[in-house]
Amino acid sequence: SCFDDEINPLFGNFKGKDNCGWWGFVFAEDINCFSRPCFNPNNPDEFVCIQEIFNDTNSNFNDSQTIVKFNLKTKEKTVLTKVSTFHSQLDWSRTGWIAYGSNGSIYIIKEDGFEKRKINPVFAHPACHFNEEGTKLIFRRRIDYSASDVQRNPGLLLLRTMYIIDLSGNILDTLCIYCTK
Repeated sequence: SCFDDEINPLFGNFKGKDNCGWWGFVFAEDINCFSRPCFNPNNPDEFVCIQEIFNDTNSNFNDSQTIVKFNLKTKEKTVLTKVSTFHSQLDWSRTGWIAYGSNGSIYIIKEDGFEKRKINPVFAHPACHFNEEGTKLIFRRRIDYSASDVQRNPGLLLLRTMYIIDLSGNILDTLCIYCTK
């Protein structure tokens, strides 16, 4: 089993199924699955993660995916926002913003859940990361090509670019991933 058969004060009871999913979760009917945790850089007793509800009857995650914040000392759980489709690791900045990717967009939300913004200027790969100061984000532009497309037109690889943006979505710099000299 992925977890011991015990009651966990933060995540609830995982008893009932001896089956680990491909992310390391326990899949069972109507069970809470938690993934992509990230600690608060300003408070070692807090972290955020994605909470998803899995339902065995349709073998899909339903639309109740949320970003939740946990406090390890107080055992308090706070729902920050609901997300439609979630595809990236969370990143928490020293300035109190939490970044995540969803459906080709990058969002930031304040750690209290009260301010949420879509900030990417181009279609983005969902993984994004803050700089040390928490004032900039870096992400890769999402462009997917087949191997045959690239063989016919190698210049397509030059369109794969890393972007550095500020928290308003302004492009500060770009870096080519597959560059020529």
